[in-house]
Amino acid sequence: DGVHPEVFVPGLTIHTGNRLEVLAEELSALLRDPLDSPLDREIVMVQSRGMERWLRMKLARAHGICANIRFPFPNHFLQTIFAGFFPDRRDTELFSPAVMTWRIIEMLSACPDEPAFGSLNDYLTPGEGDLKGFQLSALIADAFDQYLLFRPDLIFRWEAGEEAHWQARLWRMLSSGHESEHRSALARDFLSRLQNGDAPPGVFPQRLSMFGISALPRFYMELLAGIGSAADVHLFLMNPCMEYWGDVASERTVRAGARKAAEAGAGGTDLYMETGNPLLSSLGTLGRDFFDAAAEFPHFIREQFEVPGMDSLLHCIQSDILHMYNRSAPEDRIQIDPGDRSVRIHACHSPMREIAVLHDVLLDLLERHRNLACEDILVMTPDIEAYAPFIRSVFDKAVGDPTAIPFSIADRSLSDESPVAGTFLQVLDLCGGRYPASGVLEILEADPVGARFAIGGENLNTVKRWVRETRVRWGVDGAGKAESGLPAFEENTWAAGLSRLLLGYALPDPDQQTFQGIAPYDRIEGQEAELLGKMCTFLKDLFQHTASLRASRPPDVWIRDLEDLLDNLFAPSEPFVDDVQHVREALGELKSAAMAAGFSGTVDRATVKWLLAGKIRKIGHGAGFITRGSTFCAMLPMRSIPFKVVCLVGLNGDAYPRRSKPPGFDLI
Repeated sequence: DGVHPEVFVPGLTIHTGNRLEVLAEELSALLRDPLDSPLDREIVMVQSRGMERWLRMKLARAHGICANIRFPFPNHFLQTIFAGFFPDRRDTELFSPAVMTWRIIEMLSACPDEPAFGSLNDYLTPGEGDLKGFQLSALIADAFDQYLLFRPDLIFRWEAGEEAHWQARLWRMLSSGHESEHRSALARDFLSRLQNGDAPPGVFPQRLSMFGISALPRFYMELLAGIGSAADVHLFLMNPCMEYWGDVASERTVRAGARKAAEAGAGGTDLYMETGNPLLSSLGTLGRDFFDAAAEFPHFIREQFEVPGMDSLLHCIQSDILHMYNRSAPEDRIQIDPGDRSVRIHACHSPMREIAVLHDVLLDLLERHRNLACEDILVMTPDIEAYAPFIRSVFDKAVGDPTAIPFSIADRSLSDESPVAGTFLQVLDLCGGRYPASGVLEILEADPVGARFAIGGENLNTVKRWVRETRVRWGVDGAGKAESGLPAFEENTWAAGLSRLLLGYALPDPDQQTFQGIAPYDRIEGQEAELLGKMCTFLKDLFQHTASLRASRPPDVWIRDLEDLLDNLFAPSEPFVDDVQHVREALGELKSAAMAAGFSGTVDRATVKWLLAGKIRKIGHGAGFITRGSTFCAMLPMRSIPFKVVCLVGLNGDAYPRRSKPPGFDLI
């Protein structure tokens, strides 16, 4: 455009193409041009750690090394920019969903008896515990968080005093005195200062790149376009279609439009709605809206499309999408090689059979394509937790087995993957319950608990035999049974079983039938006495800690008591030290959110367990992607990393596509 090439011109550049590998080469070429200072870090925004790992490997192969590059998520990067722009403003954690949940529950408990809050007061029946209120508060907090991102106009109207329904009034209560601290207000003031040329020096990086993100809300696009007025911003976006497809509509949408037009008396035949490629129009709504939003802002465009050809069924599908072509007429059909295997569908009668067929298919692919590596294979499923046991059952092979395929399972939550986290939540379920023999022994069977009390292997089998032969069924003692509304007799309780075990070891006469009405268990010999002592210590610690957790208490007291429980029941040594630390982090996050919200009430055990389970689930989810061998993972949105082989399992009618029902009060 007549600009001297050595003069830096900020702006927004969109690099688009239908192959992510080509876009990675474009990014690599861009990074060959060094920044002004060798100490400045390149900033490349990504949407997942899996994408970061894949991109690091691509850049390392292209440059020989990948160093001094930071890969933040969009939200974290923008928070850093806001902090540089508005150093005098407090952090926006007051409006994070976790903190808002604690703030909202206190406000709900004080909801005025007015018609506007009638639906909330009807739902929150007094005397049902805290959990129902906290779950409602979490839903409201998530909705408010989405409003800040997708509907800032709603937020600003409510803060201006418009509308009097319960959401508007509740938001005004939440934001009172903090109206300038949430991200909608920060974004508004940020763009206003940029338009006035009032940007602080040194806040923006010299060059900002965003790679492989399939969709962003308009909120982020406005901010990136604003940053592009002062910095060099490059967006690397994968686009399956080289034509303009912002106006395409699915056949279902066209039919619905024609029906409405006919009902209105408009005939419905001249709607001028283009369907284009049916796969693109029906499955590409999110991408279509994103590209439309990106095109609204001034930008440069660089396109790198590659035509796949028509030599296989998969390439035919990709080519038709690329050219937005609808091959629906009979004369448009082309002959596919009968031996083509680029797209295959297997119908199986059970999950186990699915995984077994998958294993055979992958073995066949690896045998026929010698250049295919296990790392080139991705297997996705809507429910990774349900399929993980079947995957391990089929793919776990003995060392040296020629049919073994190296694999890793990603995206499992910490509560399902970690023996510490899962068992910790099971212990909380025991509190105030019946303490059944099976439930208590299941906790002792967990490796970190067994290691803590040195009960494992054959010793664990001995303890199980003692419990079985002393007829322990449920209940700590007679008083525990009385709390359940039953007669306070100790038969078949843990106290009765321990009395029989201890008496059988202590009595000198093994032939004595009873002692003060207790029948001694006389099959404990020699070193088993030490094992009996360990068993007593385990039961004493378990019962004492769980019995003390029945009553409601403030969040900080909960965290202190739960940390004591963690220290006393779980071994902090290898290989459990990382899992123990993860649970401790979840407890710390729970306490931090409650403290940041200024929560002054008490909560019950069921609520704390529900909140803690949510924290633990988020800590583990997303880990393990592209670590070794073939990758099994969940079908997460925007997982656009290219693999040579992509397999889908578990696409059952009740599992996929997912049906999510937003709460009735969601205004988006």
